[in-house]
Amino acid sequence: MHAQAPYHFELVTGIEVTTQHGHVLALWVERPVRSFRSLEETVAAIHAQGGLAVVPHPFSLLTRSIGRRTLERVLAIDDPTTHPDGIEVANPTSAGWDTGARAIEMNRARWGLAETGGSDAHFAEAVGAAYTLFPGRTSDDVRQAILAHTSTGRKGPGI
Repeated sequence: MHAQAPYHFELVTGIEVTTQHGHVLALWVERPVRSFRSLEETVAAIHAQGGLAVVPHPFSLLTRSIGRRTLERVLAIDDPTTHPDGIEVANPTSAGWDTGARAIEMNRARWGLAETGGSDAHFAEAVGAAYTLFPGRTSDDVRQAILAHTSTGRKGPGI
């Protein structure tokens, strides 16, 4: 997606997709991704578009979230196109408030996925309450950081 005006930010296209097992973020996709399929089918569909798949608010009991058993089952599949690229470790909403530390601990000990943060903003005031740090400044840089596992998730001030 290219802006027509000289803005000082870039947009990453994306959608939160509901799978049979919980939500997954589809980033850098241009077409809708069908809902209510298995996690592995959904991730493969995201990758088929050249997109990246990130598990948001993992383990949350307050919304449709991917659990540990589902994530481990999918990561054990021999086909890497079915594996998520990242896991959200910073989410300031009630859905992610108490799951970040557990996600970091389990990811670093077992899975080795890229780590991200997202504000999950439903209101303008919440934009930026959590974010992804990465080396660089562009949307391509953040994409490369996720692929290289050099991104990290953080919560904003006051969160």
